[in-house]
Amino acid sequence: MGMEELREELLSDFSFQKPRVLVTDRFAVVDHVKKLLLVSGESVVAGCGSFCAEVTGEKLMIECLADGRMEVRGEVRGVQIYPEQKRGGKAV
Repeated sequence: MGMEELREELLSDFSFQKPRVLVTDRFAVVDHVKKLLLVSGESVVAGCGSFCAEVTGEKLMIECLADGRMEVRGEVRGVQIYPEQKRGGKAV
C-alpha cells in the first residue's frame, strides 16, 4: 500500500458522512449517528449523514446514544449500511 492509498484509507475512517460500525453477536456500536429513523426489538436504523446503518436481531435495545455514538445491546444478527434515500423514512 502506497502513502497516498494509506492517506485515503485513514481519511475515509474519519469521514462524518459514513457510519462506522463495531459489531459482535451481543452488541453493536455505530459512530456518526445524526438521527434515529426506526427503533424496535428487531431493528434499529440510524441516519449517519448520507447513509443509514441498520442493526437487526432480537431483543435489541439502545443502551447509549450520545455524541454521535449509539450502542445497541441484544442478540445481533446483522448490520446493513445503505444510502439514506433508499429508506425514505423520517426521524423518530
